[in-house]
Amino acid sequence: MPSFPDLIFGLRKDIETGKLTGPRIVAAGAMIDGPKPSAGGAVVAADANQGRTAVRSLKKRGADFIKVHSKLPREVFLAVVDEARKQGLFVAGHVPEAVSAAEASDAGQRSIEHLTGLWLACSSSEEALRKETVDALQAGAAGDLPLLIRLMVKPVTSYSDSKAKLLYQRYVRNHTWQTPTLVLLRALSSLDDLHFISDPRVKYMPAFVRNFWDIRNPQNQALIKEKSNLRKAYKRSLEEVRKMHRTGVKLLAGTDHPFPFCFPGFSLHDELALLVEAGLTPLDALQTATLNPAQYFDRLSDCGTVDKGKRADLLLLDANPLDDITNTRRISAVILRGKVLRRSALDKMLADLERQKSAAP
Repeated sequence: MPSFPDLIFGLRKDIETGKLTGPRIVAAGAMIDGPKPSAGGAVVAADANQGRTAVRSLKKRGADFIKVHSKLPREVFLAVVDEARKQGLFVAGHVPEAVSAAEASDAGQRSIEHLTGLWLACSSSEEALRKETVDALQAGAAGDLPLLIRLMVKPVTSYSDSKAKLLYQRYVRNHTWQTPTLVLLRALSSLDDLHFISDPRVKYMPAFVRNFWDIRNPQNQALIKEKSNLRKAYKRSLEEVRKMHRTGVKLLAGTDHPFPFCFPGFSLHDELALLVEAGLTPLDALQTATLNPAQYFDRLSDCGTVDKGKRADLLLLDANPLDDITNTRRISAVILRGKVLRRSALDKMLADLERQKSAAP
């Protein structure tokens, strides 16, 4: 979702022209955030005019949609959503802390990532905590992700089930999608779990990512201090995803690289398993990564199901994922744009990647 525009749109062009082998890319380019942005590379919009200008600029550079983040002031967020609508784009991302989840849904934000806004919206002390959160973010430093995450999960201790029910009904009425990214929430609550962080897939990550994930990193140490609320939020997230699904809220499978132990590709399979753990059937979980995204992007005419005339992008498995969702990992071959990549070719890609990363300084 957030990325460096020149890089992501350049990759997309190289893939589409056949210069590189890679996935079909739908991208926002840079995200739009308020002053003192939470992460690098954001387009900063401090007022409504800057927000509208940012939307038009991103569209001109090739953005397929607009990604918003946590520190956008309320009036800027509303201007961004309005301008995106005028430009024929939709808005996805975080619910800014100055905006209620209900208001974001009513305004037309198409999807909400990581369940952002949920704990504040479902808190019995919502207004007081919102003011505290906005004030703290304004006073904090740019890029202080531990502060943002701590403030986001703090309201979980004052959760109200009745408020949650009303919110999920609103999401259904407004067709507001959710991308829970349970893999992210699980990882943030497990950073001091040596079994969890010894994941062998780390060998495929570049050195700068491994350094970012190192538990000795001050940022990760700060998150470990918040593990009590993070674990409560993760456990509660599984329950809320189950409730959302039963209420009829549409779900998408997603991850959040480069956050710790969110592995590109691999973690999508982890997310499907966690969605089943949350209460979805294996078929429901599969649809969050196939049928549902096609509906979300209004692309059912050419993808999302296996039908004659649709794009030949397929995953062939050695076992039925409807029997066990973890069978999605038993990949026999990938068919991409009609080209067959058999297991031997996929294994060679991984081996080459591991050699590259181990040789890097």
